[in-house]
Amino acid sequence: STQSTWEFSEHSIMSDDESSGPASPAAFAPVLQEEGDICGDGTITKEILTTGSGTKPPTGAEVEVHYTGTLLDGTKFDSSVDRGDKFKFKLGRGNVIKGWDEGVSTMKKGEKAKFTIVASKAYGSQGSPPKIPPNSTLVFEIELFDWSNTEDVSEKRDKSFLKEILKAGAGYQTPKDFSTVKAHYTLSLLDGTVVATTRGDNAEARIISIDDGENLPVVEAAVKHMKRGEHAKFTIQPQHAFGTAGDAALGVPANATVLLDIELFDFTSEKEAYDLEGDDKLQAADRWREAGNDYFKKSDIPRALRRYQKSLTYAESEFGLNDEQKKSASAKKLLAHLNIAAAHLKALHYKEARESSTKALEIDGANPKGLFRRGTALMELGEWDDARRDLQRAIEVEPNNDAAVKALATLKHRIAKQAESDRKRYRGMFDRLSKSDGPKDTPVPAETDKKG
Repeated sequence: STQSTWEFSEHSIMSDDESSGPASPAAFAPVLQEEGDICGDGTITKEILTTGSGTKPPTGAEVEVHYTGTLLDGTKFDSSVDRGDKFKFKLGRGNVIKGWDEGVSTMKKGEKAKFTIVASKAYGSQGSPPKIPPNSTLVFEIELFDWSNTEDVSEKRDKSFLKEILKAGAGYQTPKDFSTVKAHYTLSLLDGTVVATTRGDNAEARIISIDDGENLPVVEAAVKHMKRGEHAKFTIQPQHAFGTAGDAALGVPANATVLLDIELFDFTSEKEAYDLEGDDKLQAADRWREAGNDYFKKSDIPRALRRYQKSLTYAESEFGLNDEQKKSASAKKLLAHLNIAAAHLKALHYKEARESSTKALEIDGANPKGLFRRGTALMELGEWDDARRDLQRAIEVEPNNDAAVKALATLKHRIAKQAESDRKRYRGMFDRLSKSDGPKDTPVPAETDKKG
């Protein structure tokens, strides 16, 4: 069967001295003109056969084309036209040969063009056996039918969070939780009503610290899908925006779909645990735990939890630590588990609280906070025998632990109340059984009139 251009590019072999085969976005050469020697170096020559209209597709757009590929002697090696099946690929993502990424970027919808592409931007010194010999210059006749730069970035891929790239960004990295972002944005309703914007006369770009609780969640969610230098427009359905309640202060009605135009100028992200060494890693664990404590005091439990969990990732990363540092990391790991357990208890997540406090007790089996928090979680889960053991042990270790004393009293009260309830239920059941097993009265026949 005939291979497609996708299959050729996917299976082409890169040589050591030539950048043949699929192109990485970083290697995407600038295109200088729309016809003739489009790169200015003789590697790609373009002849327009049918003029198109509109704008050219940006990097990242999905393009739909028909093509026929031949060698310089006219030998055909592949054709989507013959198969009757249009070919789609994402432009500038290295999914096809470089000559295609660079050539198709010059085309408009409806355009048909002939490209002559030298081997270094096709399949190089290796070729693509058996149909494309080594060092082959190739000729492609390509027709661009359509392109779209709208991407579904929703988790369920249900088109509830759509992204349209207006200007391509650079690189591969995107912001994530806790990144600091420099951006401009405008949030509007479908009718064009602007409800929030950072733009204005001489307005400076907004500095956004993701997940600090000071920004619109919809903006934070969108910017995580962007690259540095990118300009994009998002169409966001209510479940990812302001939901069924809307936002009266902003003037967003209930169940409103919103539009977000955002430019991401730059961002910085915290170094991950594997990027840090020694004391820097331990200091990061302390810093994130303290940040979690700040949010815990504000009763912002979800944000506190995320920071405690971040602290734990640093404390658990022992690679490169000496023995003394490992000992310190273990102590910080214990604190992180205890904090996570406390946050889960506050959020009424009793199973998670039990798990986290158990992990803390695996490090220090006599830790009174760990015993108290697991005992409290077990009590709420109805595992009263285990709860009593933990709470009693917490008091043995720390006799003045008022919280554990109070929790144990609450547990004893619940046990006594349940026992009394059980006694009443069983007594009632026995009474009913006794009545059903007692002597039964023989019914007296009704007297009838007798006529003689």
